[in-house]
Amino acid sequence: MASPPAQSTVSTSGSLSDYEEIRQLGSGTYGDIFLCNRRRDNEIVCVKHIDLSHLTTEQKAACWNEVRVCERLVHPNIVAYHSAFLDRKGALLAIEMEFCDGKDLAEWLYDHHHHDGGDEAVVLPIFVQIAMALHHMHSCHVLHRDLKPKNVFVFENGRVVVGDFGISKCLDLSNGLAQTLVGSPAYMCPEIFEGKPYDFKADIWALGCILYELLTGRCPFKASSYPALVTRITSGAYAALPQTIRPALGRLVSAMLSQCPDDRPAIQEILHFPGLHRYVEHYVERGHEYFTVASHAEIAKAALRAHHNVLVRPSESDSISTTDTDVKLLVKSKKIMTTDSNMDAKAIVQLRALQAALRYKEKPGVKTAMDLPRYDIRVSPK
Repeated sequence: MASPPAQSTVSTSGSLSDYEEIRQLGSGTYGDIFLCNRRRDNEIVCVKHIDLSHLTTEQKAACWNEVRVCERLVHPNIVAYHSAFLDRKGALLAIEMEFCDGKDLAEWLYDHHHHDGGDEAVVLPIFVQIAMALHHMHSCHVLHRDLKPKNVFVFENGRVVVGDFGISKCLDLSNGLAQTLVGSPAYMCPEIFEGKPYDFKADIWALGCILYELLTGRCPFKASSYPALVTRITSGAYAALPQTIRPALGRLVSAMLSQCPDDRPAIQEILHFPGLHRYVEHYVERGHEYFTVASHAEIAKAALRAHHNVLVRPSESDSISTTDTDVKLLVKSKKIMTTDSNMDAKAIVQLRALQAALRYKEKPGVKTAMDLPRYDIRVSPK
């Protein structure tokens, strides 16, 4: 029988019989994902089944890691984690998450790009939501390590969430580097192929690939063989963006796909990029409207407003047509605002208080059907 590690919130009393299985949605790194009806409240959710009985100790550790990462990340643009439990005498780990009623971004690109043609008004709001999710991950010291269109999900109402944290890593700030070769090759940064340690800038590279793909409909790095792909990535060989793409956006893509990690912008710098300012501001103000359940909308609104001072900075020039913006100067500027971990922690405390209040608002002392995730707050010393 497998036992959850210390400090884990994995329950040993849950059961798959609590769910009515509808159909299989797909497969993850170590398990299968099913669309289910949660019997106690008829809520449609996703449940990931992981058979622990055939996994090595290292693979089991990766599964516990996925649960810990999901517990830490509570954000409107990250797939919501509900709960996790052991069933079948501890041989099976089940992770319950929210269900996305739309498609993954790869499918969305296939369906939309031929008629949207990389329309900035359509694709930049998607990019901003992915960047917002990444900003939250990095502020929680979580490196995704497998950011790609298949792991981004687009709801039918336009909300975008990042998921699949099976190989994510919580970076220790005393080191802040990872060394394992993991991820999807087409979205992996040069330093991984070169066997060098890597950090959050590996996610920035993958995000740059996604921005390129949103603008063009194709991945920047494609090849007929793995060695050829590695050569293209490590040499930075990708086709130039179409001339219809505004120069400022082209420079942002170029900066994110810099061969040297230090030349890539941090996620908060990307969100402060003048050409994205109006999209970021609009999402911070209106992003909660994607949620139809009032309590969910209130939580989303609080989450977005909590980071307002970090994500939205007034600018005299917020037009994407600012052609003389030098992205490298933006990256290297000492005036760029950085993430304030203390602010994040205070915001999360406020959010948890709001969550508790909303759950007991209508029926004092009685929980509603909404099973909200917990957040493990760790404020790193400065």
